Amino acid sequence: MPFVTALALLAEERPEGNAFSTAIKALSRNPVVLGLLAGFAFLATGLSLPAWGDKIVSSIASAAPFVALFVIGGGILQFRMSRSGPHVLAVTTTKLLLHPLVVGIGFWMVFGWDDPVAQDSVLFAFMPLFLSFVVLCGCHNVKGVGASAIVMSTLFGAVIVPIVLGYLS
Repeated sequence: MPFVTALALLAEERPEGNAFSTAIKALSRNPVVLGLLAGFAFLATGLSLPAWGDKIVSSIASAAPFVALFVIGGGILQFRMSRSGPHVLAVTTTKLLLHPLVVGIGFWMVFGWDDPVAQDSVLFAFMPLFLSFVVLCGCHNVKGVGASAIVMSTLFGAVIVPIVLGYLS
């Protein structure tokens, strides 16, 4: 997500300032990036959470998907299928065809096709867009396209994922 956010920020046309410095500033304030950096810094110390702290983090992590489904799902309901058909088609096609192709080639070159990690990664790449994609799109004023792309990738993913799973097994 931070990489995609950076690409989106670099692609925006802004009259003021350098696009690269604008992207760096935005990423330095992004809660996802800050959380990742804090987590990596904590891991680098070699410390571990006490049992009670681990239980709190585990509870929050197990509740997060349900809260996200409720909040973002409600947000998607406010959009009808966007009239931006070409944009929705481009995002859906990129996610369900180009993304798995790039992941497959990358993992095949590093691990070989017979490695379960490569196969699992390709299967995961075929999964529909995450609901958090709407949040990313909202930052760039294309919520309708994002919501429509989630719906379309889920519909097509319901067909594609079982086919890929059957092929891999």
